[in-house]
Amino acid sequence: MFKKLFDIFKDKNRQTAEDIRKEIDVLQRVDEVITSTTYYCYENTLSLMKIEKEDMDFQIELYYEYLYLFRHLILRQAFTQAAVYYNKFDR
Repeated sequence: MFKKLFDIFKDKNRQTAEDIRKEIDVLQRVDEVITSTTYYCYENTLSLMKIEKEDMDFQIELYYEYLYLFRHLILRQAFTQAAVYYNKFDR
């Protein structure tokens, strides 16, 4: 009786805590890469354009444009790879 009750917890498709930690670690690294690349491009653009420090609206817009660009590129690549992966094993 107890075997039947506790077998539901031995589902092979369930993720373990270690699997979840690995996925979170990968996502954190991707986020760090996006943020550091965004900041690097933002700083270099400011130095090239010689923007005054008082023009905060422009600086914020510039930072968010780079952030949007890099997130868009990464998500686009991720969806492309996921589509190829799922189509490959769907058949």
